[in-house]
Amino acid sequence: MNYYRRHLGDYAAATRHLSMIEHGAYTLLLDVYYIGEKPLPNDERAIWRLVGARSKDEREAVSVILQEFFTLEADGWHQTRCDEEIGKKQAKAEVNREIGKRGGRPKKETQADPEKNPDGFQEKTQTVSENNPSHKPIANSQEPKEKQTSGGDTLGQHREDDRPPPPPVRQSQGDPTDIAVRIASSLRVWEKARGKFASVTSTNCADLAAMQPTDAELREAYDLAVADRDKAQDPSPVNAGFVATFLAKLRAPARPKAPPRDDWHRSDAGTDRKARELGMFAHGGESYDAFRQRIWAEIKRRETATSQGAA
Repeated sequence: MNYYRRHLGDYAAATRHLSMIEHGAYTLLLDVYYIGEKPLPNDERAIWRLVGARSKDEREAVSVILQEFFTLEADGWHQTRCDEEIGKKQAKAEVNREIGKRGGRPKKETQADPEKNPDGFQEKTQTVSENNPSHKPIANSQEPKEKQTSGGDTLGQHREDDRPPPPPVRQSQGDPTDIAVRIASSLRVWEKARGKFASVTSTNCADLAAMQPTDAELREAYDLAVADRDKAQDPSPVNAGFVATFLAKLRAPARPKAPPRDDWHRSDAGTDRKARELGMFAHGGESYDAFRQRIWAEIKRRETATSQGAA
């Protein structure tokens, strides 16, 4: 990244206690982070060289800033705000690449005909009537006059009861890039709380973001994914694709449960219960095996009678 936004109010509120040399160290660390678009190395000597920290005071300032504003993870020193901004930039770059593959954005009318606009610049911002050159164009902030029909309705408008109902809106609907960044940030925080390092970025969260999960859905799907990992004794971190699998399961309509299987014939107690249901009694000296055969015959007889009656 050759450019990043510096929110002066946020920065000042979080760093008022820093010395001038610590401010300088923090600024240089941010510059290196954004230029490389990756975490700082987990070797402080390498970081000292990247920011030019040579004196004892400069190196101590770097260490202070790392401990206060960065988090050491498996792949190096992370800074939450940097990760979010880099994620947004990478996601937008991916969108632009897709647009380029599809032929780019549609051209404006003035650009389509080079003979009408050979310089390529927009020549007019508003159209003025040639028949009335002194007429002043309506400013953007003014409302155009509305014509009334004979029935009293305003042309170009619908009656209130004629308007179609608005489409249902998911809680998290919005810019897919912002949703992907939010998801990536949430998964990193949740996995860190489990003592796991998840290499999650907004780019590899694109598919999950396309599902437009609400915050509640995202958390529930994540919890189910964690429970599955624990059940399988799998130490792997939970990634976005795994969460997407459980989100799809959450949204799938519940299948009706099959009726419980009646294995009455597997025990003597079950045989007695089934006989009571059918109003049957064992004959004197009749074995359970013989009694079961009579019960089966009675069940088959009743099923046949039922099917014939239905026909």
